[in-house]
Amino acid sequence: MCFPSNVARSYAPDGKSLVSVSLIGVPSGTDEEIAAEVSKQLVGWFGADAATWRLLKVYRIAYCQPNGEPPSERNKEVQLGDFLFVTGDHRETASLNGALRSGVRCADKVEDAMKPALLRRSQVRILTTNLRIEI
Repeated sequence: MCFPSNVARSYAPDGKSLVSVSLIGVPSGTDEEIAAEVSKQLVGWFGADAATWRLLKVYRIAYCQPNGEPPSERNKEVQLGDFLFVTGDHRETASLNGALRSGVRCADKVEDAMKPALLRRSQVRILTTNLRIEI
């Protein structure tokens, strides 16, 4: 769930907000039935005002997110080979948090892979600088 209009005000009219909710799997039922079930959850999170939120559209998109049904496979490897890395919520949990955690893990792996080359490069610079000073 997210509020895209908090990032881009043009996504909603003045004084309104756009709420986007993603569900695991492709739910059965009519758009109204799905909205009623989602509304119950939103009321639990945001209070009674959420019951007044109006459904704009339901999109049924198969496989739009990685499988998030328990048990979730977390911490999938992000380094697939020498200098071959992959990141995304499909490596963690199907969520923004999962995408961010995967990105951090991937950045750490890239840093670890690059350290030897970077250290060699800085040692070469130091040696070159020392040679220039001695001449």
